[in-house]
Amino acid sequence: MKKLRVRYSYSPPICTHKLGTDSGLGGITGDILERMKIFINNFDYAATLQPDKAFGLKLPNGSFTGMIRSLVINETDIAGPFAVNEERSNVVEFSEPFFYAYLGIMSGVVETQKNPFIISQIFTVQVSSQTQDFFCNFGNSYRWFMRHACDSTSFRMLLLTWFLPCLVFVHSYQGGILSAFASNKLQPKIASLDDLLNDESIEPIVWANTATEKLYRNLQNTRYGPIWERMKGSLVSRPLPGTVPPYMKRVHKGQAIVTAFSYDLKKLVGDWFQKRDECGLAVSNIGLGDGFVALALRKEFINTNFIKQFNRGIRLFNEGGLAHFSLLRSNRNYEKCTLGNTSVSKPLNLTDLMGAFIVLGTGLAAASILFVIEMLYSRISKMKTHTC
Repeated sequence: MKKLRVRYSYSPPICTHKLGTDSGLGGITGDILERMKIFINNFDYAATLQPDKAFGLKLPNGSFTGMIRSLVINETDIAGPFAVNEERSNVVEFSEPFFYAYLGIMSGVVETQKNPFIISQIFTVQVSSQTQDFFCNFGNSYRWFMRHACDSTSFRMLLLTWFLPCLVFVHSYQGGILSAFASNKLQPKIASLDDLLNDESIEPIVWANTATEKLYRNLQNTRYGPIWERMKGSLVSRPLPGTVPPYMKRVHKGQAIVTAFSYDLKKLVGDWFQKRDECGLAVSNIGLGDGFVALALRKEFINTNFIKQFNRGIRLFNEGGLAHFSLLRSNRNYEKCTLGNTSVSKPLNLTDLMGAFIVLGTGLAAASILFVIEMLYSRISKMKTHTC
């Protein structure tokens, strides 16, 4: 078998430098091609970095750019990695996919707003109203078993006042309320396309000549069309591996976002953390534009024995879970960076339960005032009785 020509473009962790070097083909793509030497007899290749580093988009005249064009005009035999789509599959033959990519948004993080009355969300409105109605009616003088103990309205109000805060205190020690009500968490400022659509002050940044740009371009006639109109003026080149582009400062300040595949964004956040020793960034999946990643071959390989052996090798690679190790290696700095995004205050801080204390204090004050009124009313009634 002749030495196959391979074109690649960096996209960590799928396609990176060789481990321990500043050049060469590494990452998941490099691992796959190296293992093909085991799976396929006499398999050999010569890898070349795509000169313009473009993956390949379809132009209005029907031709393609980047690595897709190199395959079409027979400048190379194998190229990648690619996000699989219908346009590309019409002109090249995709291998078995070896990765699933999620489209994401990288944004600065902000503190969640703490509402002291968040305890009111423990129960629904219906349950809360029924509980209050029960305690207001429970124990009135018409009920024989509570005729003497809870005859006064102030005492019933006191019961309700104690019941609600105590209920909050008890449930606050449980995991659900501990995480939901007692922690001051950090969250991405922009975590979805709807957030980006509603906040027009945010600058959306997208890398030019990528599948992500093509996706947003196709959304221009949908409800997300205004996002693309804002993106057209913010097309930038894909950053070189290991570099931190200048727009990262604006993203960190919450003035801009970057949208691309999540694995690219996490690597970029990890590089930012490694060089600046600060984080303040997070990546959120947006649930749109997700897809499989595969290598592309020339159409001449269709239905050949080589493509069958090549796909079999990728299936064996997938069964071994070998892509997972490259992913962990690429994301380790991102994981270190985002560890601090879980909580910035100690759980069960008393200020987190301020709403409960407000309810308690207000209820005690109201019950005390009502008790004094009842006492005065009782004395006045007795005085009138004695006078008569």
